[in-house]
Amino acid sequence: MEEKSKWTGMPKNEKSKMMDTGMIQLLQNPENRFLYNPRTNTIHDRQCTRVDAFSAGEVEVSGELMPEYIRGKHFCPQCAQKAAVRNGIRNRYRYSQDQMALCMQFFCTAGAAAEDLIKLFIRNTGSIILISMDCMEIEFNGEKWRLVLTDGVLSLLHNNYTVHEDYSRSFVRGFHVQCRNVPFHMIARTICGYSFKFHEAEYKAAAEKVRSEKFRTILAITDNYAVCKRKSLLFDDCIFVDFGKKTQELAKEESNRWIHITKENEHKGYTVKNCRIPRWKRPDFEKLMHALKDQALTESLYDYPTICEEAVPQTI
Repeated sequence: MEEKSKWTGMPKNEKSKMMDTGMIQLLQNPENRFLYNPRTNTIHDRQCTRVDAFSAGEVEVSGELMPEYIRGKHFCPQCAQKAAVRNGIRNRYRYSQDQMALCMQFFCTAGAAAEDLIKLFIRNTGSIILISMDCMEIEFNGEKWRLVLTDGVLSLLHNNYTVHEDYSRSFVRGFHVQCRNVPFHMIARTICGYSFKFHEAEYKAAAEKVRSEKFRTILAITDNYAVCKRKSLLFDDCIFVDFGKKTQELAKEESNRWIHITKENEHKGYTVKNCRIPRWKRPDFEKLMHALKDQALTESLYDYPTICEEAVPQTI
């Protein structure tokens, strides 16, 4: 069996025939993982057979491909997939040809296209942090994902986490299934498009719904007004908690001119009002107080019941 170079992966005798001395020296340095040819505006992987025809003076070498570096450049169609995978290996295996071969075998079995791998590991700087025959762990924008191959079926798993009261997260051990038996390009789209902000909005909406229902229950059993002891046969003196001058505006309406505000006091951002109403208008006044509660519910004034308990006397 013909011996291959540990640097280029090519047969040693072929390498010697086809490459100039400068290129051989460049590729003997494991830090030179990628080559860029300005003449063709093309990026190549170090193991691409097309680099055979290059001379050391016409190429630029780099150890890592960053998004700003590749802007405006093309990838060699023959080695783009390998270049993307090599760029993704940033841990202790970055110079291991055996691990590189294992990665390539995994992604080929998974049906990964070059553009998807470029998107994951170059344009968005994802990292391969665990390598095995049937499992690949990827770190991407602070999230950890696992690609698992089971009898040819590809599954995507996402790191477990717990959500705190302030909607921040703490990662915990283990992974949960995100999707199963889907094409690799859908998996790449899921990883690249994921943001906890979407889940955060869902958690906030659920918490707000619970809070709103609890508020509705408390508000229903809270009195926001009281009727004073009768001093007149024709009128009732009342006290209630107002906000946003809503009752004052209603009182200005032609049909509500019967409300006469006699006193106002500010209390923690609300207005405690004393008023006088005709006795026969008591049902209409009570409807107005219920409307005030409904408005407090609509505006999510969660402290309104507490203010009512503080400001409205239980017995007058």
